[in-house]
Amino acid sequence: MSDLSSVRLGYVPCAADHSAPGDRRRFAHWAAARGVWLAHPSPGDDLDLVVLSARADISRWAAEPRGRTRLAYDLVDSYLAVRQRSPADLARGMGKSLLRQHRRWTPSFTSAVIAMCRRADAVICSTPEQRETISRYCGDVRVILDIHEQELVPAPRPASDDGVLRLLWEGLPDNLTGFHDALSPALAQLHQEQPVELHIVTDETSARWLGRVGRHRTRDALAALPVPALLHPWSTGALVSVAGACHAGIIPLALDNAFAMGKPENKLLLMWRLGLPVVTSATPAYRRVMRAAGHDLTCTTAQDWAVVLRSLRDDPALREQVAREGRRYLELHHTRDSLLTAWDQIVDDLLGRAEHLRSAVG
Repeated sequence: MSDLSSVRLGYVPCAADHSAPGDRRRFAHWAAARGVWLAHPSPGDDLDLVVLSARADISRWAAEPRGRTRLAYDLVDSYLAVRQRSPADLARGMGKSLLRQHRRWTPSFTSAVIAMCRRADAVICSTPEQRETISRYCGDVRVILDIHEQELVPAPRPASDDGVLRLLWEGLPDNLTGFHDALSPALAQLHQEQPVELHIVTDETSARWLGRVGRHRTRDALAALPVPALLHPWSTGALVSVAGACHAGIIPLALDNAFAMGKPENKLLLMWRLGLPVVTSATPAYRRVMRAAGHDLTCTTAQDWAVVLRSLRDDPALREQVAREGRRYLELHHTRDSLLTAWDQIVDDLLGRAEHLRSAVG
């Protein structure tokens, strides 16, 4: 890639110290790997390139006049799948305005995302399905997944089996609602046949609204699950350790939710990197990637979940085969070097456009 010693790069992070997953697994990870210093910019700053995370105030950045500074928008979630002016869209948009996450009034968050995509010189997303939608508003859309390789080293699996099926779930507490659809009845059915334990690696509390207002206790949500659920406060060490004691990972999502259906395969790849076979809801990304890996453990109904989990419970050789196929997929398609190179390319391309613009006006 080009020499970046004289280039001025800015980044609007998810967390000021770059500790959030959206920072340490994406552009901030690239900058640290390449030894690049990142300014924390505001609209109007004289920089060569600014990358905006999901936490950026897009109400202001979308209004930034086009000029020498290139803007790249890292849009990893499927907000464009949420219908404009729907209750969920209006609640998110008005909430961000009321909490001053957006300084300009943006009642429709989906409309704000569209405006930002139109203004951006490039948009980075997480799935081909997202790229197809975003391409209606931006001419340069790239797919770049999360970088997990430096964080996660699989723990050895236990040799003994005490008859308890242990399942790993990892994520934000708000996403525990996925258990109350097709998966909960399947877990209840399996637990009648043989003990099942859920191991939940997540935060102990979460905000009730937009990451800011009110508090939920995660243990209260776990109490409603149909099988014993053990809460492990989230840390990289806890995730690796707990995964080493589990037989499989699970990723349940609400298939009637357009936002959930648009999620990328990042969590599936993370669990494969932990050495686990994984069972998921049948979203487009999970089905596409599992089939490319050589299997399809995606589920639509409670019966699907029961059948697939039972097969993994009863067949250690199948668990190892599926985990091996996941590891092989990672080795072929999802290496740290390939992801860093994808960020190299977009930075090079956008800085080249900035240089071209400087030459044209100079």
